[in-house]
Amino acid sequence: MEISVKGKNLDVGDALRAHATDNLASVVGKYFNHAIDATVIFSREGNDLKADISVHPGPRGLIVQSTSNGADAYGAFDGAMGRVTTQLRRYKRRISSHHQKARANEDILTAQQYVIQPETTEDEPHEDQPPMII
Repeated sequence: MEISVKGKNLDVGDALRAHATDNLASVVGKYFNHAIDATVIFSREGNDLKADISVHPGPRGLIVQSTSNGADAYGAFDGAMGRVTTQLRRYKRRISSHHQKARANEDILTAQQYVIQPETTEDEPHEDQPPMII
């Protein structure tokens, strides 16, 4: 995954860049193994710092975005990262297959449709006895 950390009218230091890269890679890697790219942009808004995170987790065209303001860059990034984590978790649950439980129930239902004929001897007529349903 390609991770880009930028600053608008702000110098992003090596420690902040490493913090953003490490946290973003671990969270996105937890939910999606083959994420395409992610972008983090830090900017100054008045006295606060703003962090914008944009993640492209897969080939389906989804883009997860989040924004947060904070007194420092680390706080702003952590706030935005919490929202991105929630969005990725929800998206991963939505696309996972929950149909395996339904398939197990289909096997049970098909077993209810079998009819077993009772054993008859040549002395007894089998027309009077209805078949056993299990």
